[in-house]
Amino acid sequence: MKEDLLLVSAWLNISMDPVVGSNQSLGAFWQRIESYFHEHKDFASTRNKKSLQGRWAFINGLVQKFCGHYAHAMRSRRSGTTEGETVVDACKMFQAVEHKEFTLLPCWRELRHHPKWQSEASGKKQKTSSAAGDGSPSLTQNMPPSQPEGIAQETGSEGTVRAKRPVGRSRSKEIGRGSLTASNSASAPMKEVFDRQFSMKEKFEKERAERFAEMMYVERQRLRLEEERMQLEKVKEEMMIMNMDLSQMDDDQKEYYKSLRQSIIAARRASSGSTF
Repeated sequence: MKEDLLLVSAWLNISMDPVVGSNQSLGAFWQRIESYFHEHKDFASTRNKKSLQGRWAFINGLVQKFCGHYAHAMRSRRSGTTEGETVVDACKMFQAVEHKEFTLLPCWRELRHHPKWQSEASGKKQKTSSAAGDGSPSLTQNMPPSQPEGIAQETGSEGTVRAKRPVGRSRSKEIGRGSLTASNSASAPMKEVFDRQFSMKEKFEKERAERFAEMMYVERQRLRLEEERMQLEKVKEEMMIMNMDLSQMDDDQKEYYKSLRQSIIAARRASSGSTF
């Protein structure tokens, strides 16, 4: 999960760089993601550019499918249903249709509100929606309606609300060179606007990094508690088998429980290196 979350973070950071933008080859784009991934990892990983690209395709595909199930759960939710209950319903829908559990909730939470990822997903949806026939919810409806925090909105000609497009590549380069000062009288107000925009962006990135770190901590705690719970359940089951009275059982039952006891003892010996 740590590896997947760092890959998601790398994709978002490289994709949202306004100076580089989309004017780069696919190879250069993934080369930058590979560099970002290995510069920021705090765990062992030997994934190369091709491996990261394949893992991203896997994550992206499943998260887009889950978005469809989540949107369906949102539309059919009852009054008083909490966000957590809606997510659980979406997970059940995903498992019923895809015949496997959805294990990428942290990645979904990180991607779902980012305009860049929504834009990429929407572009792919238009190409694949007409060919979809696998029982999954329509990908044309898999984007959540909520607007991400910190993203400005504007109203279209027909009263629809849409997110403003981020500053583009050429525009960002011009801002960096200071070439947008049309005149002396307008330069001061324009500079204030640009300074304010960059300040807001910096604040948004800082808050996003803090949310990401908090989410990683919560997820690690949840996994640790789940592992402890499963270990306790296993110990309880083994104790029940070891303490079971075999005197009232027939020969087949005795043979079965004796074999279970032998397996438990062998596993304990292998893990502890001690003898009974």
